[in-house]
Amino acid sequence: MRTLFVRLSIVLLGMLLLFGAFSLWFAERGAQAYFLEFTQRLNAPIAMYMVENVDLVRDGQVDTAALAELADRTMVINPSVELYLLDPDGRVIAQAANANSIAAVTVDLEPIQRFLATGQYRSEQYEAILGDNPLDTDERRVFSAHPLVDGDRIIGYVYAVLAGRQYQSLLEAVESSYSVRNFVQVLAGVLALAGVGGFIIFFTLTRRLRKLTRRVKRLQLETFESADVDTTPVIQGALGARAGRPELLLQGPTSEQKKDEIDELTQAYDNMASMLQIQYSELAAKDKARRELLANISHDLRTPLTTLQGYLETVLIKHRILDEDLEYRYLSIAHKHGSRLHSLISQLFDLSKLDSGDVGLNTERFSLLELAHDALQDIEIRATARCVNLSLVNRITHAGTRHCNVVADISLIHRVLENLLDNALRHTKDNGEVRIVLESAPDDRVSIAVSDTGCGMSPETVKKIFEPGFTSTAVSSDSEQHAGLGLAIVNGIVNLHGSSIAADSTPGQGTTFKFSLPLAV
Repeated sequence: MRTLFVRLSIVLLGMLLLFGAFSLWFAERGAQAYFLEFTQRLNAPIAMYMVENVDLVRDGQVDTAALAELADRTMVINPSVELYLLDPDGRVIAQAANANSIAAVTVDLEPIQRFLATGQYRSEQYEAILGDNPLDTDERRVFSAHPLVDGDRIIGYVYAVLAGRQYQSLLEAVESSYSVRNFVQVLAGVLALAGVGGFIIFFTLTRRLRKLTRRVKRLQLETFESADVDTTPVIQGALGARAGRPELLLQGPTSEQKKDEIDELTQAYDNMASMLQIQYSELAAKDKARRELLANISHDLRTPLTTLQGYLETVLIKHRILDEDLEYRYLSIAHKHGSRLHSLISQLFDLSKLDSGDVGLNTERFSLLELAHDALQDIEIRATARCVNLSLVNRITHAGTRHCNVVADISLIHRVLENLLDNALRHTKDNGEVRIVLESAPDDRVSIAVSDTGCGMSPETVKKIFEPGFTSTAVSSDSEQHAGLGLAIVNGIVNLHGSSIAADSTPGQGTTFKFSLPLAV
C-alpha cells in the first residue's frame, strides 16, 4: 500500500531503527572508551613502579635477568601485562619471557612521549592514549611507560602493554556486561513505545484526512450524477480513463495509479473543481438560453397580442360603420390570433411545469394503436387539403399484443404524438407522406416512430432541436412563426416516462422521431 499512513509509518520505523543503531554504536564506543580509560588509569603507574623498585640498568646496560625477575612478579599481579624494553629510538631491545614473538621491532615514541610529558598517569581525568602493540602491527593498545635513566641520559623505556582489546563487538558487550544489556533492553523498549505511539498518532491524523477525501469524492460523485448534460468529453482530461464511470470516483485510483491520501484528495479536488467549472458554464449557458427564450417568447406573444388588439379596436371604433362581412372577417382574424396566443401561453406553461418537475404521471393501460389512429385523425383534414398521405404501420410481434397495450399517461402521450405529427405535417411538402410505425423493442417495450418526407435537417440542427426556443431555418408549409417549444415539451414528456427520444434526419429526404414505451403485461 502506498497510503500516507503506511509511508509515514515506514519513515518513522526507519528513523527509529537508525536512531537505535546510532544509540547502540555510540553506547558501544562510549563503553569501549571508558574501558580503555579505566584500564590505563588503573595501571598507569606500573612502569614507574617497575623502574623505581627494580634496577634494570647495570653498567649502562639493560639487565635482562632483572627484567625476567620483574616479569615473574608482574605476572603474579597481572598475568596479561606484556613487558618490553625499548631503546631511545623506540626499537625493542628486550622482552619479558611471557611475551609472544613480536611482529614489530620498532614502537612509535610519540604516544609514549605524550604520555610522559602530560603526566597522564598522575591525572584523575584524561583520555586514553593508545600505543603500538609489538605483537600486532595493526592493533593499538593502552600502555604504561617510564624512561630508564643512566645519570642524566635516557637509555631506554619500560613499555608495558596492558590487556584488553581496543574494540569489542556489540554482541559480546551485551553478553558480558549487565549494564550494557540493560541499556539495550531499555533502548529497545523506548523505541518500541515510540513506534507504537507514532503509528497511533499517524493513523489518527490520516484517518481524518481519509474521511475528508471520502466526503469530497462522495460530493464529487453526487455532482457528477446530478449533471444535466454529458460531461464526459469535457472532463476527460481531468479524470482520464475514469471519465464517464462515476462509480470509480468513490473507489479511488486503480492499482496502476495508486496514490496516497493527499494525492487522492488533490485529484478529487481537481476533479470537483473541473466539474464545478463545467456546471458554472452550463448554468451560464442555460441562463443565456432562458433569456433568449424569454425574449423570443415575448416577441411571439407580442405579435398576436398586438394584432388581436388592433382588430378588436377597429371593430369597436367602427362598430356601426363596418358591414357585417368585414366585421366578421376582423373578428375571425382576432379569434385566430387569440387562439394563437392561448396556444403559446399553454406551451410555455407546460414547459415550465416539466422543467420544475411538477407534472405527475397518471399511468393507465391503453391501446397505443387506437391512440395513434386518433392522433392521425386530428390532422387528417389539414393533410387532405395538402394531399399529404397519412399511414399507420403496426409491426408488433409480441404474442397477445394485437392491440398494442402500453402503460403510460394517455393524455401526455397523445400530446407527444400531436406535437410530432403537427411538426411533421408542417415540414412536409404537398403530396408528401407522414407515417407512424409501431415496432417491437427489447425488454418488452414498443417503439413508436413518427417519420415524414419533408425537408430534413443537418446533423448540427438535429443536436439542437430539443432545446427550448430553438426554431429551424428549414422551410415550413405554413407561414406562421413558431416559438420552438413543441419538441422541448415532447422531450420532457418522454423523459418523464423514463424513456428518451431520438431524431434521425437527412436533408432533403425527411426526419424520423423515435421513442419507446413499456408494454402492458
